[in-house]
Amino acid sequence: MSKNSFIFAALLAGCMTLTACQTAKTQETAFSEKIHAPKEANYQTVSVDFADYVKSAQGGAEIYYPVNVQLSPGKQVRFLACHVAEGDRVCKGDVLVSFAADSNELVLEEYELKLERAKQALEEGRANRRTAIQKAQKELDNLKVWDEEKQEYRYKKGARERQIMQLQIQKQEIDLQEFSYRSQQEIRDLEKQAAAILKNVESMQLTAPFDGVIDSVKILREGETVSANETVIEMYSEEKKLLAATGIVDDEIRCFSNVSIEVQDREEKKTFNGRVICAPNILPHDAQQGQVLIELQEEIGNAQDDILYYYDKQSISHILLTDRRAAGSDEQGEYVYVLEDGIVKKRYVVTGFSNSSQVWILDGLSAGQTLVLD
Repeated sequence: MSKNSFIFAALLAGCMTLTACQTAKTQETAFSEKIHAPKEANYQTVSVDFADYVKSAQGGAEIYYPVNVQLSPGKQVRFLACHVAEGDRVCKGDVLVSFAADSNELVLEEYELKLERAKQALEEGRANRRTAIQKAQKELDNLKVWDEEKQEYRYKKGARERQIMQLQIQKQEIDLQEFSYRSQQEIRDLEKQAAAILKNVESMQLTAPFDGVIDSVKILREGETVSANETVIEMYSEEKKLLAATGIVDDEIRCFSNVSIEVQDREEKKTFNGRVICAPNILPHDAQQGQVLIELQEEIGNAQDDILYYYDKQSISHILLTDRRAAGSDEQGEYVYVLEDGIVKKRYVVTGFSNSSQVWILDGLSAGQTLVLD
């Protein structure tokens, strides 16, 4: 081999070796983490730690008085005078409106008939509701059967279905109590109104069934005819005060969960505590109540300004969390920058839920690691 041929062969071998090394380096880089060495240590860092995750949500609310009534004369009469105005506070038995009847004796007879029907309706209503409760309780009790083979009790349905059945029974019991209260109140009112007719043969009076506030008054002219079921007065009791959610209601809000209530009182914001006592998801989908009611644990006054309530939409204990600002994404997925031994490494991770400040790390990191904010 000539000297020139030898030199050419050596150069060719060197080029091939260099190309092979470059190829190997390229392949190694393609599968390794991207390394970023910061010029100065002026970057912000956050840690990865186990903590409790909470995602909160909010909604608007307004004051709601569950005890309210629409008052009507019960018979066609002629209007004489109204003794109250909207916003007035009245006591039980106060005269609200005066009417004149063509025949008070006939009115008295009708009230006595109404009283008899009301008492009958009370007994029948109680009996029907108690029968329904007993039937539902029996169905729940029948779910528990004895397993001779395993010598233990088992249930025909799951715990969630049994819980729903129990909630339905509780709702029926509450309905029985409310029905009894309303019916007894109606009977007492009828008895008092009948007694008032006996004392004043020439006139009829509409009285307040409980202590409360006049919500609205119908404007009538003296002598104007008022039909039997025409609402003349609307009023409510301040003894029981709730908050009712306004706008679109989140189906994820849970019954009996605690909420924080924020009231804008002029220029000052005040915070109170409450508890959800009625939510859309307390019963199955086909029996949703479609309303969120919040029981107040503190007196908030008669706030007329904006009322907001805050609740926990998601809550998970002891999961791996970090600052959500540390997570970025590209076409390959979500990633973070991990600081290890003074070197910043890009690492792809799998994330779960996130709220306004935190993100759940499902895979790719461990507790105690330090991340650099991008």
